[in-house]
Amino acid sequence: MAYKITQVDIQTARETEWGKLTPEDRLNLRPNVAIGVQFPFTGKGVFNKSFTTLEQAKTNFMSLILTTKGDRYMEPDFGTDLAKAIFEPNNPGIKKFIVETITEATNYWLPYLSITKFDIVTNEDDPNLNHKIKISLGFTVTGNESEQEITIFAGDEGIKTEAVKNFASNTSFIPT
Repeated sequence: MAYKITQVDIQTARETEWGKLTPEDRLNLRPNVAIGVQFPFTGKGVFNKSFTTLEQAKTNFMSLILTTKGDRYMEPDFGTDLAKAIFEPNNPGIKKFIVETITEATNYWLPYLSITKFDIVTNEDDPNLNHKIKISLGFTVTGNESEQEITIFAGDEGIKTEAVKNFASNTSFIPT
């Protein structure tokens, strides 16, 4: 589920109490109010809730990357063509294709995210990755300096995420 996050007008913020808040606090004005659900859906009977913009941005990014274009009802362009990379020949063009499909989708659907790192490893780079592609993505959220990282494996078993790591606090969110 993608949400559009709007930025606070700095001039208006300076004229109100908001001017006293840090950029992180401006994005999380009501910490006791959930703004979405976390991925993966592992809550007991109820979805785990996201309470910060950063938590929800991670979930939105994973949801975008793991959704194949055409899978989302009423939004056929939502997602990436990453699944097509699984069945393509392993050549240098595959890395360019992966970068383009993720970048285009992120720029359109999640403009509040900035991709800061792309590291793509195929079995040409690491022979231990038989029939797999490892994609490590670093990103930041507008108004938040904390860089996050997602690692994705695409291969004969499908597309799976390994972890979302927060470099600032050095904590990881590991999907099951």
